Formats: sequence, structure tokens, C-alpha cells
Amino acid sequence: MKRYLNAAILILIFVLTGVITSLSNEEVCMAKEFDASLYVSGDDRDVTIKINGIHLSMIKGGGSELIQLYLSDDPKIKTLPPGMPPEMQKERKELFCIKKGENSIEIAFKEKGKPEFPSLFTVEIRSFNYKVPVLMYVKNPDIKEGNAKGTFKIYADEPAGFTTVILQNEEKKQKVTSELKGGKAMDVQYSFDFNELNKDIIRQNYVAVPYNIHKNKLFNFSILMNKNWNGVKVAEPAKLPMDGSLAEIGIFNLYSPSHDPKGDIRAQLIVYIAGIPKDSSAADYLDKQIPMMFKNQKIKIIKSKTTGTKLGPTKDILFSYSSNNTIFLSRICAFKVKDDTKAYLYGEKDLLYLIQINTQENYYESFGAEAFYVSKVSFQPGAE
Repeated sequence: MKRYLNAAILILIFVLTGVITSLSNEEVCMAKEFDASLYVSGDDRDVTIKINGIHLSMIKGGGSELIQLYLSDDPKIKTLPPGMPPEMQKERKELFCIKKGENSIEIAFKEKGKPEFPSLFTVEIRSFNYKVPVLMYVKNPDIKEGNAKGTFKIYADEPAGFTTVILQNEEKKQKVTSELKGGKAMDVQYSFDFNELNKDIIRQNYVAVPYNIHKNKLFNFSILMNKNWNGVKVAEPAKLPMDGSLAEIGIFNLYSPSHDPKGDIRAQLIVYIAGIPKDSSAADYLDKQIPMMFKNQKIKIIKSKTTGTKLGPTKDILFSYSSNNTIFLSRICAFKVKDDTKAYLYGEKDLLYLIQINTQENYYESFGAEAFYVSKVSFQPGAE
């Protein structure tokens, strides 16, 4: 009996060993494989891209392009069809350019012809194993050409706490003069003026936000906002401040991960309203208001622009400031509108609307500049 019991125990051990081995092998099979791809969208650009010094000749620009990238030591490179034409063989071999860990990338683009509706230029390194792009390089439609170099790290799995690498441009810098008292001129390296966006881009990436939750239509507005942004409701003030102080009537946040209110805020756009005297212009108001809004910050004016209107000059300002050793950019536009609502009958007041975007310097070109521009040109105060 004892002999049979020992035999049964041995059989059980073999069975358990087999199960454990099977589970172990299954885990190995389920492990994520390395994945990387390159996406380029440049309908009206000639494009050149190098990764780790290898020119990817398949990427030429003139449309949306998506190619799979392979590890430089991937054995698949040895199994390319031998009968493939030499040019195609060369293009396929170029795809074996990526390394686990740190990689270098070079991007060059130039406007192709004279497009009627220039489009956004985008380059991304992607991986199905990452929740966000590994690398992003985005230029607004008004940027006709540019160059960029940088590095990025990519692994089989997304590292904890990973954030997208935002590649910066290397366009030539130019000096501008500050218009704001006390400001200092600095090198311009950011988009400021914009061409009208392609209707296809707006249709694909933007949605109309009729912000009409308020009882008083002075606080209502309609705006176009990128679909990746989230509106944050703001309580209507009991009454419009008539002393010139600003009241928030709308806030939009760009979260990372996208649409996750518990994630990091990459950029924030705020809409304000204020009552100001009729003899005060939006430009004068902004010059006085900025030092008050940022009284504890040392700001540097990058560029400002004043434009005449029937209700006096309006003004746009782009400036930088630092916090916790991080550089932030703020873009502000202030303009006046006539109050025809008869809601406030005392004093000679006009309404001032102010649109402001705040973002880290690294995210201005990618996330902030275009969102600010679209919101400014599509803003309709008093919309029902």
C-alpha cells in the first residue's frame, strides 16, 4: 500500500510540475512584444526624417504616413524577400532602425507649393504598449519650414510615470521689442500669428462648445475647442464686477492622460469678463492688469501686438515666467464689446473679455498655441 501511495505522490508531483511549466510558458507567450511606429501628417510639406542617423526614405510628406519600425537587431531583417527590387529592399532595411532605450531623431520639413489652406504638421513615435505617444512634434499651419533634433527612449512596456517627449523646433530666432512697461525683450521662438485653419482640420479635431449655463447672457459664450480638451464649469458671479476686476466665466483643461480629471493638467484656457470705463481701452486695461495678475512672478515679454478697433485698441501678449524651476508661457488677448443688454444701467461701462492660456513651455507649440488661436477667433460673447 505504501508503495502505491509513493507512486501516486510522484505522479502528482509530475502533474503539478507540468502545470507550473505550462503556466510559465503561457506567461512568456503573453509578454508584450516590442512595438514602435512612426506617424507623419504633412499634406503640404516635403519631409525628411532620420532615426539614429538612418534616413527613412519611405517618408516623403504630402499626406498622412504610418510605418512600422523594427529593432536594429531584429532577425526579420535577414528574411526579407530576396527577389524584392533593390530600391524596395533598401526602404525595408531602413525600417530596422530603432533600439531599446535611447534613440535620436532628426526632422526637417518645408512647405510644398503654395497651399490654399495650410495644415498642421505632426510627427509622432507611437507604441501600442504605451497609453500616450512616445514622442510628439507639432507645428502650426503658419510655420512654413523647420528643423528639429532630439532624443527619446522606448521600451517594450511603458515605464511608470512616463510622459510624452515634446520635441522642440530649431527655427531661427528674432528679437522683438516689448510694448509692456517694465517688460524685457527676449528671443522669439514661438508661434504668435496664425493663418486660417483648414476646414478639414477643424471638422476632425474641434467641436463647438455653447457655454450657456448662465442666467445672465453676459456670461454666455460659444467657442470652438479641441476634442481632447475638457470644459470645467464655473459658477456665475452674483453680479458683474464693475470695478474692473476679472470674473472667470469659463475654464478648459487639457489633461494627461486625455480626459482624465485626476491626471496632470498640460494646459489651461480661461475666459474672463470685466466691466471697464468707456474711456479705457482693452490694451490699456491689459497693460495694467498683467502686473496685478502676476505680481509674485517675474515675467518676460516675448511678443505683443496692438490692433485698432471701433471700441479702441485690442491687445495680444505672449510672455514667460518660471515656477519651481519650470518655464511657463502665458498668452492673453483682451478686447471690448458694447453692452446692449441694459442689465446694468449705472455708470458708463463697456464689457471687456479676456482669453488666456497657460502651459509649460514644452507644450505651447503642441497643445497651447493653436487652441488659443481657435478659441480667440471663434469666441462669440453673449451666445444663446
